[in-house]
Amino acid sequence: MTRGDGEAGFTLIELLVAMTLSLVVLGATLDAFAGFSRNSRAVNVKNDSQQDVRAATDQLARELRNAVSSGAPTPAPLERATPFDLIFQTVERAPVPAGSANTRNLKRVRYCLDNATPSRERLVKQTQLWTSVTPPAAPATTGCPDAAWDSWNAGKPAEVVADRLVNRDQSPNRSVFVFGYTPSGSTNLTDVTGIQTYLFVNREPTKTRSTAELTSAVRLRNTNRAPTAAFTVTQQNGHVVLNSNSQDPEGESLKYQWSIDGAVIASATSSRLDYAGSLASGSTHTFTLRVTDPGNLSDEATQSVVVQ
Repeated sequence: MTRGDGEAGFTLIELLVAMTLSLVVLGATLDAFAGFSRNSRAVNVKNDSQQDVRAATDQLARELRNAVSSGAPTPAPLERATPFDLIFQTVERAPVPAGSANTRNLKRVRYCLDNATPSRERLVKQTQLWTSVTPPAAPATTGCPDAAWDSWNAGKPAEVVADRLVNRDQSPNRSVFVFGYTPSGSTNLTDVTGIQTYLFVNREPTKTRSTAELTSAVRLRNTNRAPTAAFTVTQQNGHVVLNSNSQDPEGESLKYQWSIDGAVIASATSSRLDYAGSLASGSTHTFTLRVTDPGNLSDEATQSVVVQ
């Protein structure tokens, strides 16, 4: 088909070709736009997931900074400290309930990793409230979440504070909680001075490169560590003189109790003991010093002394 003389515009075939090319270009543009939208939406969802985890670690850090020692029989703020389960006491921000004997308004908080679905683990928070002077015992069960906690909290369900975690979805497992102890090598809860949290979040567990590691660290401010008992021995003119050089990590005042051969010397309550009892020359006796801090944590030191 040819154009007539003076005829303007496109032939039908040219018009069809142009329309086809336009549709191809438009389709490619729409596909590119759709792909961009999917990627953008995936990035936003991933960022939202990570932001939720950041909010959870911030909340945990705030509560840990206010962790308190309840005194005997649980002198440490931490009552359970495992890689995937953490229990401690902290202060409830809400007002003290009317008539409550819990004047410090303490509560017990538990954070644990629920790995019922390994590819989509959850960090769960449970609380235990009371109005008595003495706090009740923490539930001994270890299920996460655990209904035993709900019974103490008016049936309030567990709170999921972080989702889509994969800490235990790989081998070896990656701990949620890592604890710093002073002195090094100790495993006593009273010696925990800091906690680090590691949360691995992944919206697409089949894609390991999509895993993001979010970490945080908290130094416990209200910890009370046990004192260390120690003393020196000198002898002169039949006197056995004992001087304490015991130390308390928090610098608190200590109470002193001296014993000889297992018998407490009732009058010996200071850091220095000048013992002038009837001890035969050459006889051997065991002296013991027990020191106790204001939080009722104590330590003992013992030395065997040959009387000169």
